[in-house]
Amino acid sequence: ASSFNDAERDDLVAGLTSFLTSTMRRVLQEGGMPTFSRFTMHSTHGKVVLLELGESFLVVLTDQFGRLDACIPDIQESAHQLRRQARISLP
Repeated sequence: ASSFNDAERDDLVAGLTSFLTSTMRRVLQEGGMPTFSRFTMHSTHGKVVLLELGESFLVVLTDQFGRLDACIPDIQESAHQLRRQARISLP
């Protein structure tokens, strides 16, 4: 969300991410299923991809025409690089 120019959009994306992750974790736990590492939501006006990075998530937003099948490998590679950098920077 930090790449957006509008501060309200930051809050909107952060709130949506928090709601989606907490709800999905609760539903999966109640259903006796394992947690998720990637969550994709398709809606009328866009798509959201959430990838778990440990204590945080990589959030990718596209419009409704975004082709996720072509983007997922790049998104996963970005998440891998972020995980690796986070481990290196830890004391």
